[in-house]
Amino acid sequence: MQTTPHSPSIAPAISVVMPTYNTPVPYLREAIESILNQTFRDFEFIVIDDGSTNGSDKYLKSLEDERIIIIWNQANLGVAKSLNIGLNAARGKYIARMDADDVSMPTRFEKQYSFMETHSDVVLLGTNYKNFTDSSASSSKPIVTKINSQTSWKIKSLFRYPGPVHPTIFIRRETLEARQLRYSPFFEHNQDYKLYLDISQFGKIAILSEILNKRRIHQQQITYQKRNTAREFAKKIQKELLVELLGSISDDELEFHYRFGSEEIKKGEIYRSFKWILKLVKHNLLKKKYNQKDFIFFTSKLFLSRFLIAYSEKSYNSFYALVHRKDKALEKKQ
Repeated sequence: MQTTPHSPSIAPAISVVMPTYNTPVPYLREAIESILNQTFRDFEFIVIDDGSTNGSDKYLKSLEDERIIIIWNQANLGVAKSLNIGLNAARGKYIARMDADDVSMPTRFEKQYSFMETHSDVVLLGTNYKNFTDSSASSSKPIVTKINSQTSWKIKSLFRYPGPVHPTIFIRRETLEARQLRYSPFFEHNQDYKLYLDISQFGKIAILSEILNKRRIHQQQITYQKRNTAREFAKKIQKELLVELLGSISDDELEFHYRFGSEEIKKGEIYRSFKWILKLVKHNLLKKKYNQKDFIFFTSKLFLSRFLIAYSEKSYNSFYALVHRKDKALEKKQ
């Protein structure tokens, strides 16, 4: 591993950590420029080149901004190890994640920094975002996620990736250091899912309502190339959570649980779904791992949505709209 030297002796407010591996140069350039053009200027930008072979190293070597620190992996180590290299090099009060093919809005750091400075109980902060492709850069629908409570977030994590989306996050570095938290290479391609669960033990997870990131969707990204691998690692994470709740779980039960929470079930599996939910609720009553009222509400809503999807997409869409209208009404009251 080699590092492009830099000199500033005063630690910055933010350390931006961005791994890159064979990212197409136009995408890489747009991502880097979106960081360098932030309205909040007090940051260091740690770029970890994970053994790229597509010539993108020439572009990185041409960059002259003094805030940029480039770390060159001599071999391809993978995302989790590259991220940890970046975390180990970081000196900022906060860690900001960035993906090498995404675009951050100009005020992203300004707004996340301001929020974290006034919410000391939050250890990890994401933002909302929108997806885009090269052919639809401005027409994509925003992806809006919210966290109603920390309890509901933790219950959701038992069934699916709970968010926030990884390249939007801000992390309080002192929490990572004090608790010796890092990305786990044993959960490659879902290392963020695992880190969120680890760090959530020591503070709150939050998501800003504003759209402050644009996620590029293309066939070369790891999300597409490693979908099956990511699926298996997500199941591995869920298995740990389910074993805590149930004591043990078979491979068949784990596969069904994952499909029930993250994908879809068939009409013939409705009764099995109902029995599975009852089993989880019963064990939670005994273990008291999650608030029972919230657990019943979440699992019932999830079961109903799966039932409606299996039998009537139109009914599901009506149910989804109703639930979100109630959520918005609650937000206005609060």
